[in-house]
Amino acid sequence: MAQAEASGVAQERHVLVGNWEPHPWEIRKNFQDWGFARTGEESLALHQADRSEETVERLRKMGVNMVLTSFHKGFGIANEKETMEEARQFGERLHKRGMKMAVLVSTLLIYEDLYGEIPESKNWHRFFSTARRIRTVTTAIAIARI
Repeated sequence: MAQAEASGVAQERHVLVGNWEPHPWEIRKNFQDWGFARTGEESLALHQADRSEETVERLRKMGVNMVLTSFHKGFGIANEKETMEEARQFGERLHKRGMKMAVLVSTLLIYEDLYGEIPESKNWHRFFSTARRIRTVTTAIAIARI
C-alpha cells in the first residue's frame, strides 16, 4: 500500500528562532524591571539590529529557516502600525533568502493604550462572579506569506 507523501510545511524540517516582542513592549518591560533593561536609543538600536539584513544572513548561515516575530501585541491597531510594517519588511528580508516567517498575534489587551484608541474596549474584559477580572492571554502564531 502506497503511503501518502507529506507536502508543503509538513514535509520540511524547520529550525526556528524567535524574537516576538515589539519595541513598545520592550520599553514597557524596562519600566517593570523584568531584566534585560534596554532603554532609549540603545533599546531601539538593538531591536532594529535583531531584524537587520546582517542578522537574517547570519541566521540563514547557521541553518535557521524560520523566524517567529511580533505582529500585534495588544496595543491597538493604530498604535501598532509601525510594528506591523516592521514585520512586513522583516518578512521580505527573510523571504528574499528563502526563509519562512511566523508572526505572533496576541489577544493581550494593553488597556491604557487600547482604551485610548477604542474606548468601547473597556467592555471587552471577562469577569468572575466576584467581579474580579479574568486575566487570560490567548496567542495565535501564523506562518506569514508576503
